[in-house]
Amino acid sequence: MNRGQDINCWGWTGDKVIRRLVISVLILSLLAVPVSGVVADTSGQQSDALASDAASRSAVFDQRMQQALKKAEAVILNETDFPIEAAVGFAKNRTPLPKGFREKLADRIMDAGGKFNSLSDHVRISLGYMAAGGDINRIGSIDLHALLMNHAGLERAGVPELAEAYLMSWYYHPTALNRLEWYPDLIVYRLRERQTKEGGWSARDSGPGDIRTTARVLTAIGNPDEPSSKPALDWLQTKLGGSRTSDLETTTVSDVVIALSSIGLDAAAFSETGVQLMDTLLGRQLPGGAFAEVEDGSASMAATVQAYLALTAYKLYAEAGDRLYASLNHPIPNKTRVHVEGPEGTIAEGWMELGSNENLVEAAAAFLKKSGVAHTMRVSEHGALFTSIGGVTNGRYGGLDKWEIAVRSIGNWYILKDDLIYHSDPEEVLLYYSDQTALVDHIQIEWKYENGQIIGGTPRADTPFTLTLKKATRQFGHMAVSSGIQVSLGGKTAVTDKSGRVSFPGLKPGVYELTVTSYRQGRAPLLAKRTVPFPVSSPELSSFTDAGKVSKWAAYDVASALSEGWMQGVSPGSRPQLAPKRAMTRAEFVVMLLRVLREPANPRSSRSFADVPGGRWYSGEISRAVKLGIIGDKLRYFGPGELVTREEAAVMMANALGLQPLGSPERVPFKDTAGLPESSKRAIQILYEQEIMKGEGRLFHPEQTLVREEAAAVLNRLAQLMPYREI
Repeated sequence: MNRGQDINCWGWTGDKVIRRLVISVLILSLLAVPVSGVVADTSGQQSDALASDAASRSAVFDQRMQQALKKAEAVILNETDFPIEAAVGFAKNRTPLPKGFREKLADRIMDAGGKFNSLSDHVRISLGYMAAGGDINRIGSIDLHALLMNHAGLERAGVPELAEAYLMSWYYHPTALNRLEWYPDLIVYRLRERQTKEGGWSARDSGPGDIRTTARVLTAIGNPDEPSSKPALDWLQTKLGGSRTSDLETTTVSDVVIALSSIGLDAAAFSETGVQLMDTLLGRQLPGGAFAEVEDGSASMAATVQAYLALTAYKLYAEAGDRLYASLNHPIPNKTRVHVEGPEGTIAEGWMELGSNENLVEAAAAFLKKSGVAHTMRVSEHGALFTSIGGVTNGRYGGLDKWEIAVRSIGNWYILKDDLIYHSDPEEVLLYYSDQTALVDHIQIEWKYENGQIIGGTPRADTPFTLTLKKATRQFGHMAVSSGIQVSLGGKTAVTDKSGRVSFPGLKPGVYELTVTSYRQGRAPLLAKRTVPFPVSSPELSSFTDAGKVSKWAAYDVASALSEGWMQGVSPGSRPQLAPKRAMTRAEFVVMLLRVLREPANPRSSRSFADVPGGRWYSGEISRAVKLGIIGDKLRYFGPGELVTREEAAVMMANALGLQPLGSPERVPFKDTAGLPESSKRAIQILYEQEIMKGEGRLFHPEQTLVREEAAAVLNRLAQLMPYREI
């Protein structure tokens, strides 16, 4: 089903694993397609078709229409209570919305928890928020799309509400965890069931077709090839052919113009024997710019807004082949780990932001440019390819050796053979120099439990473990890598045997960096270098002598922090202690934050602060935090031994997240933050909206020190928002 929305075109439910599996299947299928320009978003295809259709029909958005649009826009902008519905038109016309409009909508959404009794309100607010530049899938912990698809009102909704829901049904996040009760195909099936024999749709469950309701359904469907569209258009043309100007209200005329423009038809020439829609619409505008609902009527804001949207829709159709409700959502860019691995070592690594349906080659080139890495590309009719990176040119060793690009999704690598493949939320991107160089797809971990049982997954502290490296092949699936591969972990290096296995002695709890290499003299590597975070669990909570001192509200978070290796005891031995109520130092918090982020310490820590000498147990982490922008480097002293305050912790965590505030500052309830620097207030607002630091009633206690169990709780919440990374 070809859609003109901001879409990834499939409508179904499922948990994260299933969704990510389907994404992988789609990637693989795209790899097999020999046609360049394959994209997940089909709105461009429809836009091209609409543009072609507009050209063939010679649709013209003339000066009279433009003047009517601008006059109506001025009227709407002067309205004291700005109509939310008009936001879509303002966005499409690139007219600035009233200051604070998006923030006020975000306040309303967050205050309601994203739940609105009325389906119409839910859709109206969602469209307005997207038009204002928001992401409806990530408003703090709220996903408006998921809440709509699980809305109890859908079961008893009439045709107008179902049409509105269908319009919104494609704006989902592909890796959302929510299970959905409704999905696009189910909604359109219900709409087909209610279509009258004549072809239209009734505003009620039964009765004759209604022009405005039919127009709203066609707008939502936005596809002339949908089986229900042709009979609906035939019915609509018949109804309009027998109508007089005075028979139709302005809102109805406007809805018909929007529907025809959305489905790729010229409203100005749709019904030659009856009402000339654009003339009728323009004839309802009053001298001041507002529109009347009926001929010779008085000004109506509802009619003005709908006429403004209709003029915008016709303009988009005539000039650009675009549609009014297409591509509205503004997803928050995903942070994706990127490695650039040359034949002799790492050339660059870091994070890059990827928007929806972004070309991976272009995104990688932008990352290289930002990182100061020289590179060249060859552009052809099939797209662009890297010919050199960091001074390493294709064919360096005289064969077919060259630069490749791969993405990791659901724990598997996929080599991109078509350089115009668009990503679907990859976990990692790898640029590597290859001559049939393999990729480590999976690292299997095994260790013995106390009763001798073999356990898989994160090893326990001080427990020996075995790693098995596996690579993916097209013929046999996962298979063990060859012998002689170097694996470095925790300051030790081992070499794989013929089964691809290496063994390590037990490690202290924490998060380490595991590195796999197989460089070869005069040839590309046998395996591309792979570097991943490797957590080692602390002893479980019950093993600490002071476990009973952990507050009940923090027990789960402390247990999770111990399991992930983020948190460790303070006194090892026969009577280990956790000290959950002990205040943390600034250095301790930075180290724990870096473990949560799974960011390694800088091996050669630069001296960023006068009081952070090299060689201390925290020096590498503080240096890394400065590089990542978590800690500012403008001050001379860091104060590693000073106790960290809630304000300071909030600033560091907000910097780590890299998010912007959603709502207005006035929504934050804390009365004890007024005197703080703007950067601190901004950080506290971000963490409050993301439900990481909630405070106590109207108090945030910014100067209060953060104790260990509190740090475990807030960092565990922060971890839920971080990009997914798997060994």
